[in-house]
Order: sequence, then structure tokens, then C-alpha cells
Amino acid sequence: MSIETQPALHVLCDLDNVLGHSALKIVGWSNSWIDRKKLGPGGLSLTDYQENFPAMWGVTLEEGNERWGEFCAEHMPHIPPDEIMQGVIAGLPQNVLLKVLTSRAAHTQEVTRAWVRQHYPRFPDVLHTLTDWTNDPKAHLRTKADAIVHHLRSGNLPCLPDMIVDDEPKHVIACQDLDVDGAKIDHVVLYGDYPWNKEAQSALGVTWLPTPLLLEEYMYEAMARKGLSAA
Repeated sequence: MSIETQPALHVLCDLDNVLGHSALKIVGWSNSWIDRKKLGPGGLSLTDYQENFPAMWGVTLEEGNERWGEFCAEHMPHIPPDEIMQGVIAGLPQNVLLKVLTSRAAHTQEVTRAWVRQHYPRFPDVLHTLTDWTNDPKAHLRTKADAIVHHLRSGNLPCLPDMIVDDEPKHVIACQDLDVDGAKIDHVVLYGDYPWNKEAQSALGVTWLPTPLLLEEYMYEAMARKGLSAA
């Protein structure tokens, strides 16, 4: 029996703003070049952060693509990991099977995989959504629910995950509603205490976990509910 067919807790985990401090890195870099006459002399803060980067920067889609390409090449490899989360992930039992599911574009695969290998070796796979950030002006509205279905059909996921962890409310809501042949994801977690997920934190039915240690506790509870040993 392969490791993926043994009894286990299958977890899909976001990367940016869950495993690493991506928003802080992006906002800090953005403030080095944005037009402060247009966006204000104080620059950007986490309150301004959103996945629609051209809108956040006050630029066209074309310029946004160029700027994002610059960030990916020069700064994405240096996003700082969450050190507490690193300890949590490293200490999980081997019957917690982890995969990353990220909205990052396909062209970031190499740098993304290198980052995950360096900082989170417990994650053997990095899956990307099908989001076309370059050409689709509504890319920031696409959710991970469709990506999960795609990766199930393509064989990249052996089964519907037991848990998904993400900081973006749109992905959490879509995954709560996802139904695959009558099956649902048991544990849909909104992670982190961020300006962009404040309203969703108190929404009915949303499991909100603001810190790595609370996520760790919740994972062990999910294992117990599934009858899995934490040894």
C-alpha cells in the first residue's frame, strides 16, 4: 500500500500568507516604486493589500504584469517563512499528508518549488491553480474549488482533501460549497488575522484560526475525529 492510500489526514495548504510572509514582502517592495502622488504619501500598508495587484498599485494590467514579473524574479525567492509555522509543520505526524495549493501563476513553478523545498521539506508537492494572471482581468476572482476538481481529475490529488487552509475568504467560501460526487471537504480553515479576511472571521460556518499553534491544535483534533493516531 502506497503512503497516499494508507489512512491519513490529507491537507491542502496555501503558501502565501500562510507558510510565508508574502504580503509584507510585496507591500514593502511596492512602496519602493509606487506613485505616491496617486496613492498617497504614506504609501501602501497591509490594509491596502489585495490579489488584484494592478488595482492595488494604480497601474494598468500590462504594467502590473511587468512589475509582478520583476518581483517574481528578484524578490519572490526571498519571502521570509513563518518560523513558528515551520516548527508546526515539521512536527506533524507522518500520517498527515501535505500538499501546497497556490494561486501563483505557472511561470513561478521553479522558484516556488525551490522555496518550499528549502523552508518546508514536509511538502512533497506544489500544485498550482489554473489562474491566468497575465491575460485575465478577473483572475483575482477565480477560486481554488475549480482547481481542486481539476487536480482530482488529472490524478494530482489522490482524493478529496480532508482539510484546506487558506487566508483568502473567496477560496474558503468556494471550498465550503464544493461538492464532488456527494463528498465535501470536512475542514475548511480561514487562516491568519489579516485586514482582508476580517469580515469573514466571524461568518457563520467559517473555522478561523489566526495562528500556527491554533492550526496545529486543530489538525490534531481533525486526526482524532478520523480515528488516526498522532504517534
